[in-house]
Amino acid sequence: MVIIDKLAVVHEKAQIGANCQIGPFCTVGANVQIGDNTKLKSHVVADGHTTIGSDCEIFPFVTLGIDSQDLKHDSNSISYATIGDRNIIREFVSIHNGTEEG
Repeated sequence: MVIIDKLAVVHEKAQIGANCQIGPFCTVGANVQIGDNTKLKSHVVADGHTTIGSDCEIFPFVTLGIDSQDLKHDSNSISYATIGDRNIIREFVSIHNGTEEG
């Protein structure tokens, strides 16, 4: 059973796996895929073209899939952030989507 806190904002097009938990003040964008048994604690932002694997635990104030801070990044291009299975991402981590080499 998926549990989404009433204070979370999850886009209707987001793909949420079985037995996921999404805590208060989390934001999950339209192009986000979350694998089975993954837990987003409070205040997690997952946006852009982001895939989070199964059995992950994401702690408060983590940001996933937002545009890269790299000055070469073209915000008009589509890029991706992929988190594999069985990862623990602790507080205040930012994982941006990719940017081109160069």
